Amino acid sequence: MISVVVPVFDVEPWLGACLESLAAQTLGDFEAIVVDDGSTDGSAGAAERFAARDARFRVVRAEHGGLASARNEGLSRVRGEWIAFVDSDDAVAPDYLESLLSAAERSGAEIACCGKRAFAGEPPRVAPAAGPRPFEALSGPEAAARALRQSDAPDYSAWGKLYSAAFWGGRRFPARRRFEDMALVPGVLADARRVAFVRDGLYLYRRRADGLLGTALASDPAELLEIAEGLERSVGSASPELAAAARANLLSACFSVLLRSPRSPENGEARERARRGILRLRAGVLLDPRSRLKNRAACLLSFAGLGPLEALFGRKP
Repeated sequence: MISVVVPVFDVEPWLGACLESLAAQTLGDFEAIVVDDGSTDGSAGAAERFAARDARFRVVRAEHGGLASARNEGLSRVRGEWIAFVDSDDAVAPDYLESLLSAAERSGAEIACCGKRAFAGEPPRVAPAAGPRPFEALSGPEAAARALRQSDAPDYSAWGKLYSAAFWGGRRFPARRRFEDMALVPGVLADARRVAFVRDGLYLYRRRADGLLGTALASDPAELLEIAEGLERSVGSASPELAAAARANLLSACFSVLLRSPRSPENGEARERARRGILRLRAGVLLDPRSRLKNRAACLLSFAGLGPLEALFGRKP
């Protein structure tokens, strides 16, 4: 059985589409643990009404603690051999669970991932495949390196993946962090012996105006740097390839802080850390052919100062 953890907080306009997409799965052997994280709108009632008509859905009420806390609450209640996370404003293709489980079983992988498709408004219709979807078999460290480089899928989002439950025995998302996926998922991927990647866009990701990155960088840019620096120390120590990928990820974080966080006394220390990080990392990333083109272009332009970077990437600190 697959356990699907769905954290919910004030998503009433979109929750129905998310739960309907799960109810329509071609694989029926799953449970959906819907964790209401102290919603203040009608989300909890909508989830309860949905669960009343589909016994595969269970609603758990919790005090508001944020996304990580809600996911951890769901993890404490799972009963399946496999675990997936679906954010409550997103949706999934009808054969999302079936395709990921099939790829994991055919490859002997502990984690199966898929591509994502962004949308706004109503989720796009995705037809289930007539047969098993093709997949690519990766080592865990290779999948983690791809995620950290952000140049090819899979990424380091917790969603869009099916995990063996054994990987979550001692793992939990860091509480009250806004980049909890980056903090945890690369290490989960790196520890896997094999990862199956279905390139088809089976996870449907809602683009919202109040995106996490811009909001978080406006209020606490140091958090992003702390997590990226921690990955350089931890995951990056596993192999030269992961070390290079972790440095590329940290460089991306440094550029994000300088280009997206406001110039203010509160952000001064974080912005200076980001500047020093760019100076330390840019030559190595620029000369690494595996680095994504956007990173390498930013490294090259950084030698001329911040102005050209703002002009190219459209960011204003």
